[in-house]
Amino acid sequence: SIADYWGVIAIGQVTGSVFEQTRRQRGTGNANLAFDQFVGGLEDEGLFYSVRFNSYEFAATVDKEGGFELGANFERPIGASSYFGALRVRKGEAINGGEIQDTLGGAAVIAYTYASLTVDTQFGIERVDSIDSDEIEHLFSSLGLSYKTGPLTVSAEAGISKLANQKRYSA
Repeated sequence: SIADYWGVIAIGQVTGSVFEQTRRQRGTGNANLAFDQFVGGLEDEGLFYSVRFNSYEFAATVDKEGGFELGANFERPIGASSYFGALRVRKGEAINGGEIQDTLGGAAVIAYTYASLTVDTQFGIERVDSIDSDEIEHLFSSLGLSYKTGPLTVSAEAGISKLANQKRYSA
């Protein structure tokens, strides 16, 4: 990677970098909520670029197959509160029944922190091309809460997803 006043550019296994900058906060112990992401993914290796202007950060990554993810986030502390918002768009690929299908989706994240309490939520929609029909719609949403007191952090999160008329829950 190379960093200067214009941002950071990196090559290698970096295609998850936009997601990491625009995602909901992870749960305690690096917990990862199931079904809280696009079904279409990117290849591990690719190119990443990120630039920051004051409270805003813009990032892009592209893989060698032409998949990409674009993201923007905003974070602003005001007194004991902090506000975070992020948007991301991903064009990726999913494998279903041995067939590769193109996907295109978008997600929005908002978070509010007051002192040691953080509440965040995510909403996303994705279109998955299908061999059997025109397209499959994937909707996903999640909500998280974490509280830190001294060395102890407690978190809870829940999510719901609907893919091809099948509902999936996680907590």
